[in-house]
Amino acid sequence: SSAIYRLARASRKREGLAESLPAASFGAEGTVTSFDLEVTPLPTGETLWRARRRASGDKVRVSGDPLLEDAPIGFFSASPDGKIHYMNGTLRAWLGFEAAKDGIAVKDFVAGDTGRVLGKDKRRSGGASRAEVMLKARDGIESSAVIVTTWPTDNDRRKTSRSVVYGLTATGAPPGVAQALAAPTTGEAGSMLDAMFANAPFGVARLDGVDVGNAMIEDANPALLDITGGAASPGRKFADLFDIDSDAASALEEAGAGGVRAQLTLANDANRHVDVYFAPDRGGRKAAYVIDVSEQKKLENLYMQAQKMQAIGQLAGGVAHDMNNMLTAIRGNADTLLESHPVGDPSYSGLQKINQMVSRGAGLVRQLLAFSRRETHRSELLDLAATLSNFSILLRQILEENVKLETVHGRDLPYVKADKGHLENAIINLATNARDAMRDNGGGVITIRSGRATHEDIHGVPESELVEGDYAMIEVADTGVGMDDETAQKIFEPFFTTKEVGKGTGLGLATVFGIVRQSGGHVTVESKRGQGTTFRIFLPAYAPSAEELAALKAASERLKAEPPAVSLNGRGRILLVEDEAGVRKISALTLRNRGYDVIEAEDGEEAFDILQDDPGGFDLMVSDVIMPGMDGPTLLRKAREQLADAKIVFISGYAEEHFSETLSSEREVSFLPKPFSQRGLAERVKSLIGEVE
Repeated sequence: SSAIYRLARASRKREGLAESLPAASFGAEGTVTSFDLEVTPLPTGETLWRARRRASGDKVRVSGDPLLEDAPIGFFSASPDGKIHYMNGTLRAWLGFEAAKDGIAVKDFVAGDTGRVLGKDKRRSGGASRAEVMLKARDGIESSAVIVTTWPTDNDRRKTSRSVVYGLTATGAPPGVAQALAAPTTGEAGSMLDAMFANAPFGVARLDGVDVGNAMIEDANPALLDITGGAASPGRKFADLFDIDSDAASALEEAGAGGVRAQLTLANDANRHVDVYFAPDRGGRKAAYVIDVSEQKKLENLYMQAQKMQAIGQLAGGVAHDMNNMLTAIRGNADTLLESHPVGDPSYSGLQKINQMVSRGAGLVRQLLAFSRRETHRSELLDLAATLSNFSILLRQILEENVKLETVHGRDLPYVKADKGHLENAIINLATNARDAMRDNGGGVITIRSGRATHEDIHGVPESELVEGDYAMIEVADTGVGMDDETAQKIFEPFFTTKEVGKGTGLGLATVFGIVRQSGGHVTVESKRGQGTTFRIFLPAYAPSAEELAALKAASERLKAEPPAVSLNGRGRILLVEDEAGVRKISALTLRNRGYDVIEAEDGEEAFDILQDDPGGFDLMVSDVIMPGMDGPTLLRKAREQLADAKIVFISGYAEEHFSETLSSEREVSFLPKPFSQRGLAERVKSLIGEVE
């Protein structure tokens, strides 16, 4: 049909044209015959059509055909013994063969078994085979590639293979632009060319001129019709297939002139990205190759997002360490001044405002760390139903009076391992966002549901990231204004917010994303304009041992039984290890004022020397995690014998992932995040060392 179309077009334009039709079945007997067709304009205004049956011995020369020669993937044809009959210009350029020469065999450029590469097991039955190989160029460089070979289905011993080479391109075309091409062929070169492009998984179009910006489509293969949703029909302007702005027009013109690729999007689908290449075709026209790279673009965007997250994480880690040290020192000194400036003192209000600003700064740092998954994470066994029930009491105090909170717990909820504080922080972020979304409507309902799910219930997450098995689900749904699809795709990005300037940092949902992923889970969103929004958190189910269940029950009972401490004074010998002088001095002063004997060390090496000189002489060690030289965890490992039965408290505003693993495995190690209040430090020490004697 494509050849007939071109001939008819030439006839209408009063031009002469000859075409070689591929093999086709004619007549009742079903014999396969090939024809050469020619149209010639006559002076009388009529057109003469000539049809000539092509004998079986006739060959059509295609080695110089630009459509095949300059395709962005490699083609070759070989006999069963591996002798090359044809190799297109692209493949010759890759391999360093300047021109096709007699005597070239597959073994000259492919390492390994030639029979396996050519799929000899398919030679008699026909069909396609695929082989991953190493191509050997003439300059000695080896590169990985894939060769797909198809054999004709007839029994002619003289038949040759049709082979496609991809995965290695000088033009930058992505791997996967060619696949198994299983259409039968007669083995004739002209038929091989037509069959290749008719069944190729990338788009091919013949254009009626060399000006690619104005050229019309003469013919398009099925793949191009599929890529463009049927838009690439003959007679349509080729450039109209794409979303053409000034940049795209320049890219298209440059590609048509110089053989480079044009990166474009389709006019009828902005999410469909394609690479377009051009090559000279017969009769002074152009051939266009259109390769769908939408999936590759998605991967590139994901990779760029991952790089952005990693960069923010590294920045957040460095900022958090220094910021939290400064905030701890500021808060510590403010707390000390508050002891001598009680309520009613003129300075009391100013000191309280300092502490409020410290808390806001610490909250921003925590959000950055949570988003980048670098917040110190301590996993513990959680009974999800009990955790959510206890937490809902606090949550009701955060919400406004016109917001109704409903909780619905599913049956047979699985246990999970997560950081309780972080999980509660994530739910608070979701609930406060839901509250804000319903504010313009005068309030509404927030529903928190829990239930059991499987990996098949998780939608909107790549399958490669899902682990088969059971999950615990926490759903936070609201009756607010909802979001459109474009907004929903961006909500987990850092600093993206739909709130007015000054009313949102854009880190709330990014924090939720980081917390959930740090726990090995997933978070999804479902929203429609005017119908509210539903967030779902999926955490992997955990099967606890009998000992873990007993410890969880004991901790719950202990929490109910223990009354809050009244006095924060105590006795005991404490080794305080902190490289930041401001934090170390104010913390030591606080503990000494409460009756403790405090020995200071400015780094891990000094602390280790003190412990060696006085083994077993301390009741408690309070140590920073990140210090120059020997850090806190290393000090703990090296000085276990000297520490004897001493309790351990690590303090830090930022810790690497391996420290979070240490915290989860070292049940006797306590952690106090910076910036902490001096009262918080005194309460932690009192809880570990005990009452004053």
